[in-house]
Amino acid sequence: MRKREELSNPNSCTNRANDYEMMFVLLGRDAAAPATIMAWIDKRIKLGKNQIEDEQIQEAIKCANEMSIYAWKLAMCVYAKSIQGDNYPGDDYYMQPETWDDAYKDGLTPEEAVDSDMSYWEAE
Repeated sequence: MRKREELSNPNSCTNRANDYEMMFVLLGRDAAAPATIMAWIDKRIKLGKNQIEDEQIQEAIKCANEMSIYAWKLAMCVYAKSIQGDNYPGDDYYMQPETWDDAYKDGLTPEEAVDSDMSYWEAE
C-alpha cells in the first residue's frame, strides 16, 4: 500500500495497530523488500493463517510485484544518469508508471531499456 493510502485508510495495518504494538516498514526502494514480503506470505500460508486466495495475501503479492518494478526503475535511473549526463531528464521521467512498463514486462535490464531509448537523446 502506498504511504498516503496507508495513512488515510482507517482499516489499514498501521491504523489498526495497537498504540504500543511494534511495527516494521519496508520501503519500495529497498531491494530486499519484495523477497521479504514473499517470505512472509510463504510463512503465513505454512502456519495456516492464510490461503493463497485471501485478499491480504493477494494484496501482499501485488505489493511485492510493484516494489520489484520500482527497484528496477531506480536502477535504471542510476544507469541513465551515468550515460546521459546533462541531458538526464530527472528521476520523475523514469519513475512514471508508463515510462518503462513494457520494457520491464519484456524482461529488459535497466541498461537495455535506457540504451533502447538513447535515440531520443542523440536527436537533441
